[in-house]
Amino acid sequence: METLERKSNWNLFDRFLSRWRSKFVKSFLKSESIVCDVGCGQEGMLLVSIADHIKEGYGFDFNLKSDKHLKENIFLSKQDFVHCDKKFDVILLLAVIEHLRYPDSVETMLRAIFDKLNDRGIFIMTTPDKRAQWILELLAYKLHLINEEEIRDHKHYFDKNELLELMRKTGFHTTQHKHFQFGLNNLIVCCKE
Repeated sequence: METLERKSNWNLFDRFLSRWRSKFVKSFLKSESIVCDVGCGQEGMLLVSIADHIKEGYGFDFNLKSDKHLKENIFLSKQDFVHCDKKFDVILLLAVIEHLRYPDSVETMLRAIFDKLNDRGIFIMTTPDKRAQWILELLAYKLHLINEEEIRDHKHYFDKNELLELMRKTGFHTTQHKHFQFGLNNLIVCCKE
């Protein structure tokens, strides 16, 4: 599966938006949860921030230089998530799917997530809405407020109906959708029945 080779770091605004996305995650966690963050980033910031609230956290990201053991219960791997052999209670895909080739890599990733999710497990995904493309490009290319490399790497923007259809095709029957961040971002929450 492809990856974005980052040459520059996120700025403060990128980090703010990331923290805002991750706030939605915390209400779905339990102390016995085994959580996976696909595309966790070099520092695994989200997993580190929730380490005291979960049993174990595993992050996968191609951009890691090597596997890392960040805390007693937090592990990061540069292994391809699609080929991992663990099962999880909660799987996160936050601001990642728009970087995958559409439709092939997107469908491969979603099928892998469904397969690696325990029964009654929760899948949480965020991705920019199709309507956000021009705003993100303005913020990145003209105003330089967010990381330009990240935005240039976006391969596809999704709308609500497209996302709900992808979830249905993947096998998720209980799916919630809502817009957040001023309606510019999609939040999908699925339960594997």
